[in-house]
Amino acid sequence: MKQKHQRCLTALILLGVISLTGPALGQFDRTALLIDAPTADVLPKGSLAITAVTSLPVVDSRMNPKWERGAGLRFSPIDQLELALTAYTYKDYVLGASYQILSAKKSPVALAVGIHDIGLHSYISPVGHDTNQTWPDWAYTDRQMERPSPFIVTSIPVLKMARIHAGIGRGRNVGYGNRSKYFNTDFFFEEKHQWAVGLFGGLEVNFTPNIGLALEAQGRDLNAGVKVNFGPIHAGLALTKIEGLVFRDNEANKFGRIAFGLSYHIGKEQIEKIFRKPAPVPPPPPPPGPVAETTETPVKPITLELTKIYFDFDKSNIRPGDAEILKQNANQIKNLIDQGKKPSVTIEGHCCPIGTSEYNMALGWRRAESAKSYLIKLGIDAGILNTISYGEEKLVTNDPNQYHLNRRCEFKLQTK
Repeated sequence: MKQKHQRCLTALILLGVISLTGPALGQFDRTALLIDAPTADVLPKGSLAITAVTSLPVVDSRMNPKWERGAGLRFSPIDQLELALTAYTYKDYVLGASYQILSAKKSPVALAVGIHDIGLHSYISPVGHDTNQTWPDWAYTDRQMERPSPFIVTSIPVLKMARIHAGIGRGRNVGYGNRSKYFNTDFFFEEKHQWAVGLFGGLEVNFTPNIGLALEAQGRDLNAGVKVNFGPIHAGLALTKIEGLVFRDNEANKFGRIAFGLSYHIGKEQIEKIFRKPAPVPPPPPPPGPVAETTETPVKPITLELTKIYFDFDKSNIRPGDAEILKQNANQIKNLIDQGKKPSVTIEGHCCPIGTSEYNMALGWRRAESAKSYLIKLGIDAGILNTISYGEEKLVTNDPNQYHLNRRCEFKLQTK
């Protein structure tokens, strides 16, 4: 497993280095992006992702660079925070960060604030600064500085397999075309402003844990694409700048691009395995000493464990056998209440690693809520039941033949 991760990392790093030899783009380069518009998603704590991106023109015109490419590195040092380094060219780098104010672990609705394009140049996204292969900075009339590009965004599930993303931001989130004013605060003024704030939004539909479609709009671009994942490998393919194909009458001024992004995700446990040094061999234990006699009888602590329940793949409904387990758990909680104790139960939703971390976080939440609803039907007070989703963050096994053991709910009981 360690050698497999090292080979994939080496390939992504080499691809990223090759990508830095020309102008680059910003699609798919961090977790907090649907395609190019922000979302409230972040990497799980301790995770790392390396990304390579590229795009090609759909039509040949003066508005379209021949080839854009770039690379990115993302890391989550603490829970709910993601840091990003994006390389637009070998000499154009920007930093970014996203923080979940409202975590997807504790609520189906996530809320995040972030900032993209912290760099040395005022105009850098998405074609580098003043390159001879694309329009230079001074050629963009009334263009808003991308440095920096702060935003606030929420991600809301609307159906089992769909989410809506909506937010406001400046910089790269504000366009400079004729129709862009309808998406930002310049609509209320007669002139354009450097600190205008624009609207953006998107729809994400996951047909399976591995395949999803995305549609997004902002003042700058209209994009649509598909996102897939195969374990740690995530890929995206999108038709970007669709407005340049639809709303341009002059063929010479039309533009539109096909963008492709590929990233490799490594979880906290995998990172620790790669860099962990072999544990030293412990010395042999000392010989046992004489056993002291005692007349005291040890007191056994009274423990109460609630039994786990399991789920079918990509499901959150309670199976008949697990319903019986929930009845037993409910009876144990009621017994504590009858004894005058005040129990509190946290229901943890867990998933196997098939699918994206965002999809599994939502699935874990549905599983926890499903177990909570069933306990309430059995007469347990909703006030003592709390839910949290860990998605795929706390696996009990990495063996694909045992993935069913990861699709579970655990019950953590505390009494006062």
